[in-house]
Formats: sequence, C-alpha cells, structure tokens
Amino acid sequence: RQTPAWQYPREFGPVSPGFSRGALLDADSPTPRLLASGTASIIGHVSRHVGDVAGQLVESLANLEALLAEGSTRAGRIFSFDGCEALRVYLRDPADLASAQSAIAASGLPTGRVLYVQGDVCRRELAVELEGVFAAGGAAV
Repeated sequence: RQTPAWQYPREFGPVSPGFSRGALLDADSPTPRLLASGTASIIGHVSRHVGDVAGQLVESLANLEALLAEGSTRAGRIFSFDGCEALRVYLRDPADLASAQSAIAASGLPTGRVLYVQGDVCRRELAVELEGVFAAGGAAV
C-alpha cells in the first residue's frame, strides 16, 4: 500500500527520506512485537483524503492492518489489532479529537491502549499519524 521511503520520487527531496514503517522486535521469541511508525493516509507515495480527518484515519488504519499482515508473514505469528499494547494517535488540530476517537473505536482497537497527542505529523497536508506496539498472537497459518 505504501512505497518504501528509499523509493520515494525526487519531488520529496534530493535524498530519499530515511525512515522505516515498522520493525519486528524479538521475532524468534515467544512474544514477538511489531513496532509501527509513521503510519498515515498515504497510498504509494501520495497523500489521500486531504481535509478529511475521518477518511485519513480509515486509510491510516488500513495501512496499519497491511503492516500487521506483513509482520505476520515475516514472523510466522499473527499480528492484529487485538495485540495492540499501545497506540499513539498524533493530531495536528485538537478539534479533530472526537472524530479520531470515533474512528478508532469503530476499528476494533482496544481504546484503553490509545493515547491522543496534539503534534506535528509527517506531511503538512495531513492531519493524523499513527504509531504503535503490537504483540503477536498465535502462529500464522
């Protein structure tokens, strides 16, 4: 769903951005974790749903699910929203809090593990960004 940072086109600068969308931690342990970072409303390298916070959250959550699926494939264990240990939702504008809370609640994420923070997000045109820690469940089929 999202282009790796090192493959971004030149319009993002003369040097590719240096970041990772996620990382597996202790992949061979009984409880591996997936660290998700900088998940936003981006398909390929293009920002989506500009001006629509609810749409951005739905797209960001779809990107997060795709990252969890990739982590499941690589670790041979299931990563899902149920395994959320912590999720941070960065909001550019605090007025978007109610909309963000509604979208997160509808996603099935455990809302007691979600922290909403006002702050900068990865792109000027976007209003929300997610990062979190997810513990693996059972073995992937």
